[in-house]
Amino acid sequence: MNKRIKSFLWRLGAYVVVSVISYTVANLADLGVNEQLVTIIALIAGEITKWINTQYQLEAKVGRALKRR
Repeated sequence: MNKRIKSFLWRLGAYVVVSVISYTVANLADLGVNEQLVTIIALIAGEITKWINTQYQLEAKVGRALKRR
């Protein structure tokens, strides 16, 4: 799969998760969470998941390189 598509899907997934949590919280108790705040949190979550994905890919590359020896 193309790296850009994979990155986009990671970020989209994080945005969806944060949006679902926000929607759930808003319906359980009206906390007055601002939509812009949800978007910012989703973008931060996207960057975190991108970092996690990068770490996972690096570990996989190192593992493959060690197996070749």
